[in-house]
Amino acid sequence: MRKTVTVIATVALAVAAVALVQPAGAGSSIAGKKCDKAGLRKTSQGKEYVCKKQGGKLVWVVVKQPGPGPQPSPSPSPTEPAYPSITTFLTNPSDRLPADMSTVHGTAPFLGARAVAPHKGIHIYWSNRDGRWTSATAPSDFPAIYAIADGMVGPIETLKRMGSHDAYSLLLTIAKSPTGDQVTASYSLEPFVPEPSPGFYAPFILVKQGQQVHKGDILAYMYVPPTSTGSTHLHLHLGTNDQLQSPSIFTPEAVTAFAEKFGDAGGYENGAKLPACIGYKVTAEENPYGTGASDCL
Repeated sequence: MRKTVTVIATVALAVAAVALVQPAGAGSSIAGKKCDKAGLRKTSQGKEYVCKKQGGKLVWVVVKQPGPGPQPSPSPSPTEPAYPSITTFLTNPSDRLPADMSTVHGTAPFLGARAVAPHKGIHIYWSNRDGRWTSATAPSDFPAIYAIADGMVGPIETLKRMGSHDAYSLLLTIAKSPTGDQVTASYSLEPFVPEPSPGFYAPFILVKQGQQVHKGDILAYMYVPPTSTGSTHLHLHLGTNDQLQSPSIFTPEAVTAFAEKFGDAGGYENGAKLPACIGYKVTAEENPYGTGASDCL
């Protein structure tokens, strides 16, 4: 009997010794730590993680907690919508352009890498040549900028330094790519002047990060300086894993209304007016639907 107790005690001491020499941090979670590529998965300490972009950087996020028996299918977070596939817009396109065309001075499409002068984003221009905004005082006196689809507001910049001029911006997640990554609409509002005073642009943005919005909701107002003669503009593109893509999600009627405003160098190539497109001569990588290159998307 005494020999049995001695053996049991010896085994217990050996197990304890193994536990003491476990590597430092072996029990710590990798949640929130940096990862290299969106969509990668790994298991650590009985938990399953996926590499996702959050707050503008790629980090490990828990997708399944350990527990006995089969795990239930993960359900969407109550604070994050179940985004539709971007391909949904092929059959159910948006009829809400990011601005009212009746207020704008001109437009330019997303000029793909195969265009003569590529530019990765559509532009919508305003001018104060007729003095329509000279007496404007409140942000709501200026042109409204709309959500082009349902989605969730991402990071916001109330001041974005752009060399000789300042801008403000926001991201709106609207869909999932064909490979399951988030598709964001990037809005850059560029009055094309230095910020008139510290904090001036902040009240022109009406939404907050994490807010869910619906198509047609006003996200912000576009400040048009009294001195603007046509350079004030909104830049808009889609993005998936840092790849800039054409925001070609609109109805034919909306595209026609947009193209009717082509009136600057961006709406022409070699002196000829471009066809009615949101994306012109885009490469396969610039096509959000994953359907290859297109001359007019």
